[in-house]
Amino acid sequence: MNREPKKIFAGLKNRFPFRLGTTSFILPAGYAENVTFLGPLVDDVELLFFEATPPPPEEVRRLAMLKGEHDLSYTFHLPLDIHPGSADEALRRASMEPCRRLVAATGELAPLAWILHVPAAGGEPRPEWQRDALERSIGELAKEGVDRKQLCLETLDYPFAEVISMAEEHGLALCIDVGHLLRYGFAVADCLAAGRKHCRVIHLHGFCGDRDHQDISLFAPALLGAVRDALAGANKEDAVLTLEVFSLKALTRSLEIMRDCLP
Repeated sequence: MNREPKKIFAGLKNRFPFRLGTTSFILPAGYAENVTFLGPLVDDVELLFFEATPPPPEEVRRLAMLKGEHDLSYTFHLPLDIHPGSADEALRRASMEPCRRLVAATGELAPLAWILHVPAAGGEPRPEWQRDALERSIGELAKEGVDRKQLCLETLDYPFAEVISMAEEHGLALCIDVGHLLRYGFAVADCLAAGRKHCRVIHLHGFCGDRDHQDISLFAPALLGAVRDALAGANKEDAVLTLEVFSLKALTRSLEIMRDCLP
């Protein structure tokens, strides 16, 4: 597909009972160029701040303008290399400080959700010190304006019951990453049902072998049906389904699948 897919996929925007989104890494370009390209196609763009360097103020202003121009919302993926629950307080503070600066620098973009990775603890329940450390990190983000109800713990390789427990204990939301659930052997339908009341964002991406974040044609129709069921009755203003892929080719195929799912 060329870089002008509006005639093919523009009909997907505002058609689902949730906000259909994808990532800011579809084109090999910056945030603003990606948002300009994606604005006519989706309802939400996940801005991927995998590193903690904030975009310059002029780009933040441009993103704010594009948000209004294309009737978009944003979700933010907070940096990956942070340690919000670390027992090492110096490490925890050092990793969270640039994260706090990022939040402060981009606050005017008013994201619907902030996605947070909490590094796994070897599959074992997190000890109390790690939960206390996580609470301190959450409190620091809250001081910069992050609403706990919009801060989503993302499902990774740790037990699903553990991430629900953390969300309930700290008053947070969930980002249920279906691709991660499949990759690490969790029962997707059960996890969707268990986490439904806490879920604010669903990430959808396929995987094949060791290649993650592939297009969603790899999913069985029944699995896509379970995801749609989990979003049934959602409030479109705060429920997001993100096609978490990182190329135009993968997005194209995923949008074709979503077009077949139109109500």
